[in-house]
Amino acid sequence: MLDLVMHLLETGQPTLRLICFALICANLLWVTPLAMAALRRDGSSRATAILGVFMVLVALAGNQSAYLFEAVPDPLHWRKGANLAIMCLGCAVLLASRLVARWEVKAAEREGRDADPR
Repeated sequence: MLDLVMHLLETGQPTLRLICFALICANLLWVTPLAMAALRRDGSSRATAILGVFMVLVALAGNQSAYLFEAVPDPLHWRKGANLAIMCLGCAVLLASRLVARWEVKAAEREGRDADPR
């Protein structure tokens, strides 16, 4: 995806370049610090959910930029598939993090501890 984004930034129209740059900045400036803060604060389930969101955002950015170059032959077909796979994996990570969070709450309730509903 990174080489596709770089291709977009080098050869794309100014609007496309701006959109691509904004997506990269959003991922770097918003999602990564959120994941780090969640890891430091309370461990796995929140950080895993944020990682899933990050994966979905990256895949969406890659897919959208791939569809913009649909006229370009060849290597883009596998990129579309790879981005779709990353997005599905990100959704699976999000679902798994929610299930793990529920299991943690139920285990804490059984042990009589305070359960964090988040």
